[in-house]
Amino acid sequence: MKALPPAAVAALMHHSPALLFLADGEDLAWRYVTPRFATLTGAAVEAAMAAGWRDFCHPLDLQALLAAWAARPEGEGLARPLRLRAAASPDSGAPEAWRRFDCLIEPALGGGWAGSLTDAQARHDAAARQARLLLELRRRATGGLALIRSMVSRTLEASEDLSHFAAHLSGRLGALSRIQLLLARRGDALASLEEMVREELLAQEVREAAAIEVDGPEVLLPDSVAAALGLALHELAVNAAKFGALSRPRGRIAVTWKRLPPRGEQPERLQLRWQESPGSEPPVDPAARHLGFGRELLEQGLPYELDAVTRLDFLVDGLRCEIVFPLPTAPAPLFFDDADKGGVS
Repeated sequence: MKALPPAAVAALMHHSPALLFLADGEDLAWRYVTPRFATLTGAAVEAAMAAGWRDFCHPLDLQALLAAWAARPEGEGLARPLRLRAAASPDSGAPEAWRRFDCLIEPALGGGWAGSLTDAQARHDAAARQARLLLELRRRATGGLALIRSMVSRTLEASEDLSHFAAHLSGRLGALSRIQLLLARRGDALASLEEMVREELLAQEVREAAAIEVDGPEVLLPDSVAAALGLALHELAVNAAKFGALSRPRGRIAVTWKRLPPRGEQPERLQLRWQESPGSEPPVDPAARHLGFGRELLEQGLPYELDAVTRLDFLVDGLRCEIVFPLPTAPAPLFFDDADKGGVS
């Protein structure tokens, strides 16, 4: 094979996406690094040559590298690439002070050692995102199954016969399905409260604009909050269609909400009101009202699930329900990188 002229070799070294280096001795003292080093680390090549591995490599990873180097068979390089964290330039795009590389060292022609540091940050970030997604999927599946199990059990207890059970369970599963579709539609696992309200009313075949009023600021809810509140809205809508305002000519429903600012130790809250008109004839006696799944969810389930304060009033001019609950803050990170706590990632 014809040898490349020095200028061609220098061009290849200069434009290589990997950090290439030549080293001498058992302490791997650098005698050459490619200009790419300065681009990704922000350190001048001359400074890197003077400092060597000590100031370039994460201390814990440097220990791992030296241990692997000492354990290799004499005269050989590293048997496999070793993942290292190296100091990152502020302009390198790394999300933290350290950038990950795969390090490979082999005997060099003419003596010494030749090595490469291949950028592995993108692979690391992709693996971290995948881990977060899998954890979120497990959390959602566990929470969803628990909710369905409770819903099936409570629906069965309140059902008069099998057909009653099947109809109510189908409606509630449909409500959960609509919530999941809303969560998936945005791509950020958040559901719009306005869309939740309109979807539930639409599911009860409320298509006349004059029959409904839906008004409030934009509110986006995470899946756990959306599922509990969505079921509550479903129960209110079904009750309105069977016994309330939607079962009567010119019946109306107004669903409004507003944000309540923090006060003292109380965080920001959401106040949602469901108002029906006209009322039932004769008016419902709350004491005689059957404690079914829907009322139990509103009066007991939401306080438990959302730390909500709820009020259900069976008034002469129509049912009124008020739900006040703390708005969730930004979720905590679901994935922690063990490498950031020490050790080779």
